[in-house]
Amino acid sequence: MFDLSSFDELMLMYVLFHVFLVVLSVFTFAKLGKDIVTIQEASFFRFLITMFIIYVVTAVLWSLLENEVISLPHWAFVLNSTLSYIALTLIAFGTFMFMVFRHEMIMAQKRWFWFVSLAPIAIVAVLLFINIFNGMIFTVVPNESGHLHLQNSPFYNIMTFFGMSYFMAIFGMSVVNTFNSASLTRKREYFTLALAMIIIGVVVAIGILFKHLTVLPMAISAAITFIFANLQESGINNDTLTGLNNRRRAREYLAERLAGVSPIQPLFLFICDINFFKDINDEHGHIEGDNALTIVARVAKDVVSEYAGFLARYGGDEFIFSIIPSDHKNMEFSPETVVVKLQKALEDECKKLNKPYVVTISIGYTECNNPTLPLSHYITKADNMLYLVKKEYHASVGRE
Repeated sequence: MFDLSSFDELMLMYVLFHVFLVVLSVFTFAKLGKDIVTIQEASFFRFLITMFIIYVVTAVLWSLLENEVISLPHWAFVLNSTLSYIALTLIAFGTFMFMVFRHEMIMAQKRWFWFVSLAPIAIVAVLLFINIFNGMIFTVVPNESGHLHLQNSPFYNIMTFFGMSYFMAIFGMSVVNTFNSASLTRKREYFTLALAMIIIGVVVAIGILFKHLTVLPMAISAAITFIFANLQESGINNDTLTGLNNRRRAREYLAERLAGVSPIQPLFLFICDINFFKDINDEHGHIEGDNALTIVARVAKDVVSEYAGFLARYGGDEFIFSIIPSDHKNMEFSPETVVVKLQKALEDECKKLNKPYVVTISIGYTECNNPTLPLSHYITKADNMLYLVKKEYHASVGRE
């Protein structure tokens, strides 16, 4: 039943604002493209947005019930509250998993991690199931006017602790990694996550003062928006999958450095791509294809950093990097040595990881020593060498 007399302006604004939050969430869901997140990251981010929409609907419905604007049967009230608690826990879980995969945390590859990560969800689910029969978490009781209201028991705080443990874990890891990360981009992402968790914590505390209006959806929406905005910002100059510089940043950097090259201070430009990368995608799936790209990126980063070089993912399975010998005078340099070192390091890494496929790369390079020639000229020269090297490799393995 709907009571219009109880539906004052404040309540109308409250409902309309939450409708806006849902619309904003749908927009964020639609705009989350593969250009700023990986497949796994997108899955968890969209999952938490979906749970958030469910949570907003149930939270608004709860507020309308608590303020006696509408009334529902006892079973519907209990069902709505149960769904709200479950959705909130899954939002926290989705945010936590997004962070883990976003920052490539090795623990995600451990079996124990999944048992520990799913344990709070299991505990909350069990407690809510038991609550249906004995009301140990919350009960729905009528007040003096006959309207149903929610009453939480002391066990509610225990259930909330397990559900919110994901947010606490995110905050702790974000603070630690904000100080430990060497990348300024990563530092900003960790700081944003920590700030988002603080906002949620503060709003949870404030929400205790508002017995009949839940303000937590606003905090969670702000956190989602902060994270999404940070993803968009990092996507301007960074490749989402590998964490390397992207094509745009590569062209800006190289154009700037080429202006200062000379025959006595040249820049060596390298272009490489993965041999038979399509076969990895076709035979092992796109997730393994992504793994292959991250393996190459990680190995190339280690090798190129020895020479104080610049590395970027240029597009698809193609990487580009540059080395200015004079930037690292203590390191003996020749382009052939770099090629051999990179290929050997990649071979060793693949053996260590025991992958069901072999990742090899072909590399082309050129010396840039004339500042009057455009970047496209040098890229074409390196690309032509890459084509010849790749053709020789294909012939050596009996494939065209």
